[in-house]
Amino acid sequence: MTATIVSVDQAKRLVVVKRADGRTVTYKATANAPGFDDLKAGDVVKASVAEELAVFLGKNSVSPSAGADSAKLHIKLPGGTQAVAAEVGTQVFTAKIIALDDWQDTVTLRLPDGLTKTIRVSEYVNLADVKVGDNVSVQATEAAVLLLEKP
Repeated sequence: MTATIVSVDQAKRLVVVKRADGRTVTYKATANAPGFDDLKAGDVVKASVAEELAVFLGKNSVSPSAGADSAKLHIKLPGGTQAVAAEVGTQVFTAKIIALDDWQDTVTLRLPDGLTKTIRVSEYVNLADVKVGDNVSVQATEAAVLLLEKP
């Protein structure tokens, strides 16, 4: 997805972007990020979700401490692609399980708006505790990256 840079704080190495859906997100620039010094408000860049990981998935509601310190995200980008900045956020939502894959440690969910998404589950989530058709609460950690690619 494309995003427009709202502001750049060179000293703190922060980039604030506005996504197409209107949401603003703050990214922390990586050390020695290529092209960071050239970023300015109004630039259009590419923002991508690199990985999403369910750290809690169950029939009960998500407790505030669910999944604390258990998310291990490994951001993998196509060969040669360099991220300028990264942001890690947490989402809590409810969904219906429509598929489980124990071998791949993934679950496919139908969201309340009817859309579906497949996400990887943490090693701390026991998929044996849920089944297809269950309505579940999910806490997912999402890593997003800011790439210096002109759309």
